[in-house]
Amino acid sequence: MKTLKKVMTVLSICLICYNTNVFALYTGNIKDYDFVMNNDGENTITLTKYKGTSVINYFPDEIDETQRDPNTNRDVVIKRYYPTRIANTTYPDKKKLRDKIDILDNYVEIESATFKGAQNVQRGMIGVGIKKIPSECFSSAVNLKTVTGLKNVTSIDDEAFRGCTVLNSITLTDKLTNIGARAFYDCGELEISIFPDTITNIGDEAFAKCSKLSFSNLPSSVKTIGDRAFLNTKCSKTSITLPNELQSVGSEAFAGVSLKYVKVMGDNLPTIQPDTFDPSVTIVFPLGTKAKGTYINKGYGGYNIVEINYGDVNNDSIVNSTDAAMVLDMYKNDTPPEDETDMLKCDLDGNNIINSTDAAMILDIYKNN
Repeated sequence: MKTLKKVMTVLSICLICYNTNVFALYTGNIKDYDFVMNNDGENTITLTKYKGTSVINYFPDEIDETQRDPNTNRDVVIKRYYPTRIANTTYPDKKKLRDKIDILDNYVEIESATFKGAQNVQRGMIGVGIKKIPSECFSSAVNLKTVTGLKNVTSIDDEAFRGCTVLNSITLTDKLTNIGARAFYDCGELEISIFPDTITNIGDEAFAKCSKLSFSNLPSSVKTIGDRAFLNTKCSKTSITLPNELQSVGSEAFAGVSLKYVKVMGDNLPTIQPDTFDPSVTIVFPLGTKAKGTYINKGYGGYNIVEINYGDVNNDSIVNSTDAAMVLDMYKNDTPPEDETDMLKCDLDGNNIINSTDAAMILDIYKNN
């Protein structure tokens, strides 16, 4: 009896070992993607290569590692991974990307040039986790028409959308601070009318060759505008106001832009190159600037120069509540000044509209004079 029990025990151990070894022959596999683990201890991964054969238009929010269970002959999940980053090696064959790509909210980073030259892509949606559109990300995606989302994007880096020749719509939100060099270069169909007042830098040639771009404002927050940044674009107004925070404007930054007046409002005057604007532009300074020698020292001698007493609506050389009341009356009756110089005096916020905001700014001048 003892001998029989020993034999049965050995046989049972052998069967257990056999089943264990058979199960170990089925190695884990990750369907469709190669990846590397992120060093965050959260099972998050960076996608590094798409191995599938299907054409896709979305990126996975989770990927399961499976093994074949020999008892049920079914795949079972042994580990679940959560993609948060996309490497620029992920899609070597850009034809695998369909007409629309959705970068879901779980993604926090896209590497540079990830979708460069993706000719099938026509629409893109950027999830809330992405804070930067990296350099060359969509460069030469020649059929890309619209990009939405970008809710938390703070930077659109160098050449991010360069050569997207049919791109006509993109969302710029109030988180955006940087537009890099040639970010939208040669986007001939692009139309952006309003820039958010959070942008601090607009790089060299950022919008050059954007022949349909017609803007109406410069962000009040902008500090630097690079060379040829708005070359041969359009302005929907005949005048623009230089932001008080502006420190420098590059060579030919507004060459070819149909402007008549460039308004300077404060004493902190930016450095402007001799060819920043077309020679026909008149730069309008606050009254008394010349006496301080300010614009002479900055080298504005190549442009037409005019000084205006901003807010002096009734031309009595005094800015007070009477001027503010006159502006409110213009606003109420929709009777803005016909003369452009008078309009420049009244339109203190530079939006080409006379309203209560201008009246409030006049009162502020009166209060602090």
